[in-house]
Amino acid sequence: MGISVLPGGRARRRRARGRAAALAAAVPLLLLALLACGGGNPDEKLAKQLQPVGSWLATLAMAGEKWIANSVPASFVRSSGEAADKAFEKAAEAAAESAARPPLRHAALRLTAGARSAGAGLRRAVAAGDRGAAARQAARLAALHEEAEALAKSAGGGG
Repeated sequence: MGISVLPGGRARRRRARGRAAALAAAVPLLLLALLACGGGNPDEKLAKQLQPVGSWLATLAMAGEKWIANSVPASFVRSSGEAADKAFEKAAEAAAESAARPPLRHAALRLTAGARSAGAGLRRAVAAGDRGAAARQAARLAALHEEAEALAKSAGGGG
């Protein structure tokens, strides 16, 4: 009984080593396949990186409108504007480094520059207590939000 177990045991160990070697060889190939497929095309990737820009534009437009109506304090607009500016800067960097089509990259850079400018304009208007200027900036932010939505759709990122 002890003799017949040894040859079968060796065969099982050899089969197990063969499976382990095959698995070890397959893992890097699987990782390469996932990396190749996971990123999507550059236009879609850029559209995804721009999604926070659209959200922040809508948020700032609403914050400006609410400040004009005395519904939120100036500190809310200021802190929202500062957080949005960080998101705009990050999106601008992503657009500058993107492999997306040049027209899409340029449109994304124009959008983020406009977003930063309008956000800063809203913060300045609120700091100065200028409701007319805040209304103009809120309208500009709302228009930029619409532009961001159209850009996302043209890039294949939905909207």
